[in-house]
Amino acid sequence: MFDLYYFCKEKGTLLGVYYFLEQLGVRWPAPGMDHVPAQKTLVLKPLNIRFQPYFKDRRIGSGAFRFMNIYSDAHEYCKNNDEAMMWHLRIGETPRQFAHGCHSEPSLALSKDPEWKSDVTRLQLMKTGKRDPRYSCWTHPDVKKIWMKAADAYFSGISVHKAGCYNPSTWGRTGWKWPSPFTQPDEFMIDPMDHTQRNNGRCYCDRCQEYRKTHPCVDDTDMVWEVIGDVAEFIQKKHPEGYITTLIYPPKHQIPTRKIPSNVRVRLCLTGPKTCFDPIHFDEEFKTIREWNKVLGYKPVSWTYHCVDFAGVMPNIVETYPRFLKKYIHSLKGLSNGMYMETKAPVFSRIQLETYIYRRLMRNP
Repeated sequence: MFDLYYFCKEKGTLLGVYYFLEQLGVRWPAPGMDHVPAQKTLVLKPLNIRFQPYFKDRRIGSGAFRFMNIYSDAHEYCKNNDEAMMWHLRIGETPRQFAHGCHSEPSLALSKDPEWKSDVTRLQLMKTGKRDPRYSCWTHPDVKKIWMKAADAYFSGISVHKAGCYNPSTWGRTGWKWPSPFTQPDEFMIDPMDHTQRNNGRCYCDRCQEYRKTHPCVDDTDMVWEVIGDVAEFIQKKHPEGYITTLIYPPKHQIPTRKIPSNVRVRLCLTGPKTCFDPIHFDEEFKTIREWNKVLGYKPVSWTYHCVDFAGVMPNIVETYPRFLKKYIHSLKGLSNGMYMETKAPVFSRIQLETYIYRRLMRNP
């Protein structure tokens, strides 16, 4: 079921059967809960149905293949993850992803590589004066070189180990040669490690500080995009079928001043449906989407944060906004190719309604 869910491209017939059953009134409101209306006689007239989901990228939650592991009430719905994945397929889930993943910097595991760490100037210099090997100094020329080497190896079919990266792990798919988020054959993600409360991910060496004087910005957008843009231009010449991807996320949350190469795909990190609480915030969010549309020349996908469980510190507060979800998705029409809506909850019952509504509206608003 795992390969059918994620990697099988020849499942159009199966999804067509599910869509056909929906036309007859069949519904799957939750995993393990089928609603099949009783009909003694079923009359089928000649049909010619052609349907294409409105949004191409429409994912939610932490992945159906982990359903049994992340929800304490999972066994109240189904027996195993296969049943959960089948439910997600029935209501419109898709493994199609653009600009998949996040924070790919730690995936190269440079912080574990003694040779890389032998030159400490490649590592982030914190305000405390100490070096943090988990973060790069994005103005160091070797940082651009290692990303070029890795991206070239990826699109050439060379494994992460043979590419000279220290990372010993690979993703769960049999035969896959790279760790997550390097899982899309035509995409390679360049994205800084996520910042923390104790580390904002920015380097304060003299070279980075001098760069900021000539590129004033509220964050390090231009600094990181110097690497992304140059790598993208290099890949465009050597592997024209490949895309470089990245998140619009701190420490690079602004629109860069340099022209973005045409082989770059971005995912906008936004608040999502909860902005409907505040009309001003809502308008600002969609202004941002329109601005990126204009800069990119295409409709980008987004990553929104919904029912995020307050970082796990207040797990009993229930967040549910079905009406806001409807308004937000309707507003995305014509502006976006879809979104991944991050949801977290200790029990599935808490987000079941939104999951079902999200799936149906993203497939057909």
